[in-house]
Amino acid sequence: MFLMNWPYVYAKAAATDGSSKVAGKFGVAPIPGIGGHPGMTVLGGLALGVSAFAKNKATALEFAKYMATEKVQKEWTLASSQAPVVTSLYSDADVIKAYPYTTELKKALDSAGTRPKVHNYGDVTQAIQNAVYPALSGKVAVDATLTDLQSKLAALSK
Repeated sequence: MFLMNWPYVYAKAAATDGSSKVAGKFGVAPIPGIGGHPGMTVLGGLALGVSAFAKNKATALEFAKYMATEKVQKEWTLASSQAPVVTSLYSDADVIKAYPYTTELKKALDSAGTRPKVHNYGDVTQAIQNAVYPALSGKVAVDATLTDLQSKLAALSK
């Protein structure tokens, strides 16, 4: 089983207080690719921004800058198991001790690409999810799924 959006789940899954049924039974590895090579992940995740309509733009900007500092990112990462945005934290001893996945995640991020550029990303995501789940559960043939999905994606790109 694979979980691609997993850093926020890591602390709960690795908990040793009896609340996790998978603690000690899972690992982190590069996404599988073609021909036995690691695959490529895409960048994405949490982002801070200031709305053009915000009443307190300067305060919001200062907050965003504060949240992006190494000190706050480290505290946030240690408290939440979320992946930090500050690169140096991927080699921080405290972070690695708490979340050993950071070493493997850094490798994935170093070779990651950008998400496809589509104006209706939510519709594209939904089309993929609606097509892939029935194929993975054996309810629909893979070839038919791919053909149908390609048609849907082509229609969405117009």
